[in-house]
Amino acid sequence: MRPWALGALIALGALTFPLLSSGRTAACGPTLSIVPSASPGQAYSALVSVDAVSPSLAWAGGNWRAAGTNSSDRALFERWDGSAWVAIKGRNVSSGDNYLSDVGIVSAKSVWAVGGAALAKKSKVLVEHWTPGGVTVVKSPSPTSSVLTGLEVISGRNMWAVGIRDLTGPGRPLIEHWNGKEWAVVAAPGPVGSTLRAIDALSASDIWAVGRVLKNGVSKTLIEHWNGKSWKVVPSPSRGTTPNHLTAVDAIASNNVWAVGYILGPNNSYATNLIEHWNGSSWQVVGSPSGGAFLNLLAGVASVSANDVWAVGISAAQPETPSGYKTMVLHWNGAAWTLVSSPSPSPPDGYNVLAGVAALHSGQVWAVGDYRAETKFDTLVLNRCG
Repeated sequence: MRPWALGALIALGALTFPLLSSGRTAACGPTLSIVPSASPGQAYSALVSVDAVSPSLAWAGGNWRAAGTNSSDRALFERWDGSAWVAIKGRNVSSGDNYLSDVGIVSAKSVWAVGGAALAKKSKVLVEHWTPGGVTVVKSPSPTSSVLTGLEVISGRNMWAVGIRDLTGPGRPLIEHWNGKEWAVVAAPGPVGSTLRAIDALSASDIWAVGRVLKNGVSKTLIEHWNGKSWKVVPSPSRGTTPNHLTAVDAIASNNVWAVGYILGPNNSYATNLIEHWNGSSWQVVGSPSGGAFLNLLAGVASVSANDVWAVGISAAQPETPSGYKTMVLHWNGAAWTLVSSPSPSPPDGYNVLAGVAALHSGQVWAVGDYRAETKFDTLVLNRCG
């Protein structure tokens, strides 16, 4: 399994790179198709998140690595301008691994990303801001061994980020807020062993965050809600006696919120999809199909409308880690979740991952991840139009 693109699910100025493919704009149709994207790393390049605000403005975040055994992950942005994806180097605050785990667009001239950086014996929060002048690191609180995994942009003066503190221990939830001037830690409920993975907002006073909490040594779903004054844990179901994890959340209305993730089998022997829905009063598990007999793991969810919701991840038919991973896409039509065909460019025994998804009301959907090419790992971007 790849260090960040898949591992995160289961747990110097702006330099532009040319596209490593044809660079021609792919036709946008009703089925998911591959769009050429930049892969600057000689060893690997991966995208784990994407945000879109119009057909001509989307950003993705992730990491890349140069060739060589002593190379480390480097922060990576990619920008869609309506015709091509272009890579932009992020800033790196340590000689160890640096990565961007989520990205959010304020405007065409202001894009934020959060992630983490590896120091000698701990991890550090990483927050970056892109403007036409380049990428800068923004000062942010970093409690002992912490990373940020999810970002929600409400406005340029109101942003939230969630993640994990005490990463080298059992973990605790980390929530930070941007008020237009500085980032500050906000009190987060949840006992030791709680971590948050993703966040989404309906308004400044209606925000959801999801992750997992350890109960008797086993991970169970964790969902928290911000009401404008404080964060509170909202009861959520977990299936069976094995680990349950939530990895992504999408808020459509006050009575319509989706969360996705996965359930591990005994001894982590396999994984099945987990989808939960908020109806305004309670969270309930909703049935969903599987993409493979052995592994099914959802990593992202986004909605075009209440009857047009997309979830992405990975699937595998047999336990041949990390071979045989396929992209997996599910669609909600207002009545049921169904499996949707999606490209997996790596060979049949290869590695294909979708880690993030974004959707526009126009019907356009972006999904990002990575795949194993002949001698390295390259970024993977899929697109469809309604």
